[in-house]
Amino acid sequence: GEHLSPQPTVGISRADGQKLLYAGREHTVFGETESGKSWFGLECCAVEIRMGRDVVYIHYEEGDPGSTLERLQLLGVTPQQISQHLRFVAPSQPVHPDWLEALLDPPPALVVHDGVNEAMSLHADKIMDTDGAATFRRRLIKPGLKVGAATLSCDHVTKNSETRGRYAIGSGHKVNAIDGAAFLMENLDPFGRGMRGASSVYVTKDRPGQLRAHGRATGLPGKTFIGVLAVDATGASEDFLTFWPPKDEDDRRAEEMTAEKLGDII
Repeated sequence: GEHLSPQPTVGISRADGQKLLYAGREHTVFGETESGKSWFGLECCAVEIRMGRDVVYIHYEEGDPGSTLERLQLLGVTPQQISQHLRFVAPSQPVHPDWLEALLDPPPALVVHDGVNEAMSLHADKIMDTDGAATFRRRLIKPGLKVGAATLSCDHVTKNSETRGRYAIGSGHKVNAIDGAAFLMENLDPFGRGMRGASSVYVTKDRPGQLRAHGRATGLPGKTFIGVLAVDATGASEDFLTFWPPKDEDDRRAEEMTAEKLGDII
């Protein structure tokens, strides 16, 4: 009777205020290249930084922080806030435990690992093996969880959309072992400078079980549509990034009827 189910309270929020990350738990977001994974992760960081909380961003694919800093400012984070609350590192050699201890002191609210496969390769962990995924988690993920931070890993999917299922590329242990949630991003419109990109976001695992009720079931077991992430770099919108919840049945039916009428007219 004293147990309270964990609620998502960290990072990115949909337009209706629904959060997606659980404090002190492990998460992953995966998708094809340029599906918006980094935008998802950076918005999680931006929200926490704007609230005055510390964030650690470990980028295994980009050695220069320039792109990360530019994107955070586009998301409404000031240079002063970045200086006070962001700890950015881009490892070029295997991470030593002492380095992680320094990064995690004082404890941040969120740790992002951008580029899981590059991280595993850097540490000679075999991507396709369960032991490789377990070693990666033990070495790089668990220290953040131990100090109470939420963690988010950005990962890739296989190129074959018909066989990828609900998992990132490599061992299924990457997703099976997490105690938070896993998110799949599927691109609708390409992201880029001067463009409006968008991706559908799906929950493919939710260990605490508090997210699926806020999404919509799909035809695949365990794959729940949770919303659409859009980044408008055209300058035509006041909001650079928006995360829309699924439309209710009435809105969806209205869209379908409109499409049917347009089809008749055409």
